[in-house]
Amino acid sequence: MALPTRARPDPNAVQGPIQGSAVPPPPPDNEEKVPPPPPDDEKVPPPPPNEGKYGSKNSIRESAKKSRAVAMATSPNRRIAVAFVLLICLSMSATALLWSLRDIENTASTGKPGEEGADGQHGLSSLMFIQPEPEGQNCSNGGHAILTGIDVDRDGILDSQEVEHTSFICNGLDAEVAEPGTPLTDLQTISTGDQNCSEGGLLIRVGIDDDGDGNLSGVEVTTEEFLCNGRSGEDGSDGQTLETLMSSDSRATVCPDGLRTRFGVDDGMGTAKAGDQNLQSDEVHSMMVLCWVQQWNQSFPESITGVADSFSSACDQRVDFEDWFIYTAITPVEGCELYISDGTLAGTSILKNINPTGESLPGLLTGFIVWDGRLWFDADDGVNGRELWRTDGTPEGTVMAADICPNSCSSNPENLYGFKDALWFSADAGNGTGGELWSYDIFGEKTEMIADICPGTCSSESGANGWTTLGGELFFSADNGEGAEIWAYSDSLREVSNFDSGVDPDAGQVIGLVTFEERIWFDADDGQNGRELWYSDGQNLSMLEDLSGDSASSLFSNDFGAHVVNGKLLLRTTSNGILTAVQNYSASTINGSMMNIGAGTDSPVFDADGNLWFSCQSASQGMELCLSDGEVAGIIWEFMPGLASSNVRSLASMGGYIYAVAEGMNGSKNTGYELWKLTSTGSAELIFEGQSDDGADGQVGLYGGLVVVANTLFFSFDDGLRGHELYQIGFLPEDAEHLYID
Repeated sequence: MALPTRARPDPNAVQGPIQGSAVPPPPPDNEEKVPPPPPDDEKVPPPPPNEGKYGSKNSIRESAKKSRAVAMATSPNRRIAVAFVLLICLSMSATALLWSLRDIENTASTGKPGEEGADGQHGLSSLMFIQPEPEGQNCSNGGHAILTGIDVDRDGILDSQEVEHTSFICNGLDAEVAEPGTPLTDLQTISTGDQNCSEGGLLIRVGIDDDGDGNLSGVEVTTEEFLCNGRSGEDGSDGQTLETLMSSDSRATVCPDGLRTRFGVDDGMGTAKAGDQNLQSDEVHSMMVLCWVQQWNQSFPESITGVADSFSSACDQRVDFEDWFIYTAITPVEGCELYISDGTLAGTSILKNINPTGESLPGLLTGFIVWDGRLWFDADDGVNGRELWRTDGTPEGTVMAADICPNSCSSNPENLYGFKDALWFSADAGNGTGGELWSYDIFGEKTEMIADICPGTCSSESGANGWTTLGGELFFSADNGEGAEIWAYSDSLREVSNFDSGVDPDAGQVIGLVTFEERIWFDADDGQNGRELWYSDGQNLSMLEDLSGDSASSLFSNDFGAHVVNGKLLLRTTSNGILTAVQNYSASTINGSMMNIGAGTDSPVFDADGNLWFSCQSASQGMELCLSDGEVAGIIWEFMPGLASSNVRSLASMGGYIYAVAEGMNGSKNTGYELWKLTSTGSAELIFEGQSDDGADGQVGLYGGLVVVANTLFFSFDDGLRGHELYQIGFLPEDAEHLYID
């Protein structure tokens, strides 16, 4: 039998009696709704062009989208023909982007730096070779084969035994089955010495067969791309070669009925792990999704049957892990444990029962953090106490990473942060040092206490107010017993700030630590000017200016923090909570009529265009949803008219839209806290109600908020009958990477 779930205070939770007795809501309508325009007095300038999750859109992918539309309008067998053409465009755009944008001819470039040692032999090169493919099993109409591999014998030639991957770009339809308006692809081999491809390669031309003769003439070409053979890479510094990878899957969080193909380099970019033969999200540089559905939704089975909640404030951790949804939930038998979902009911299960005799409460102290291609968290297995754990998304890969406090005592790791080849955090080894700065060497799989910053049994609480990096150094907050200061670590530990003894600056308690304009920015109280904005180049300290003009504080504790928005650092200042922008070491107010910036219960989020969404208030409106592009700011949508407040609870960005949980009015009906969908140029649309009666409150996102996993939004809600349970809504983005097949 599981131990009872421990609760922790949740200041953001709005508790109260459940109103109404509505049945579970029906799925959202499949028809596209056209929202009314926003109020004229609060319009924000149009956002900049969308860069998207995987970078700016390529011309071939734009052409593929146009070709799809033509094929859908003209082809008698649309589904087969369009899929065939798009698969060709997929191979072309993904491969072209991979080698042209990532310069695969130099794939022996450095990945994550290893430990210094004696000079090793030169790194191996990744090579690519393109050759004609005759008509046959691989390409019914002929085409070209793309061969990739590692130059093991270092002769600059891709020998047959060195080939690791082969993919095909096939010619289009035969002339007798072609018809006017059909998208066509033309492939031409380029010889060595060409000005566009010095090592030879392939010219890919895409266009529309206007005359229906099955041939792509010069005037019909709309897009051209060169796919060049690679050349010998530069010498590697550590004997490692970064491999080009391709993966295809049908992950339901991306599209429950379709195919996704991704290309990338196994280079350990972002939070990925280099050289592990797995293509992780941060390593992807090109992607194409073919999908037969535009939207999807479903409710998950109850973890605890009846009106009891399957989540609590101590068991509501959720994260996107490589387009899997990993979360914590409560069951009567296991208690609070770790679960995983691919976006389907059949693909949802307990990941591991970490504590068979009780409940492990994963992420209770640390939350979830993705680093080095794995998910890290704290957990209690009932034997070793609360220690550091990790998972690769499999039951066998879910293990305790380190038992810092031996035997049954708990080290209680907190404030996890990934930097270089290590995980940094605060932990207590139980030897009288208190909670101090520790690191976990990912390659060596060993832990080490870096320093006892607060001597004796006191705890430095390293990283409690934030972490950041600058110039290859790690910067963080830590308390040496005289107040929280800024510290740095590279090869050794050093103190960056040292305010007068007796003054408690508690550096970073309001905005945290932010890297901006090659400086570390934070808030601190020097005992003379109140709490103001400071910055450091890693050595010297400066106060930006006394924004209050006296000894009073300009920065006050709130949930907004500081955010870099289109080249400006935005933060909340003054007791009225106005929005202030910093650029070139000068501060200015953005829209002084806005007040109480971020004082609602939401955490600010960025949309795909780099704009920041948050809560704010004006003299004539309550706490509503606001938007800033770094230049101007204002209320973008008022859910509750007049001085009434919507108190936006949770925000998420997905597929070009912002999703918000807010209390609002839908016509004459009060919705309670339900789910809305917005754009920066349109209005809000109520897309989900946990309870649909007037004034009834489904409390969407009360536990865990809104979590985006690929193209799917996960959240909990209470329908009045089952308690808080899990639900998902998914939409296919309208861009050239995600193509809907009708």
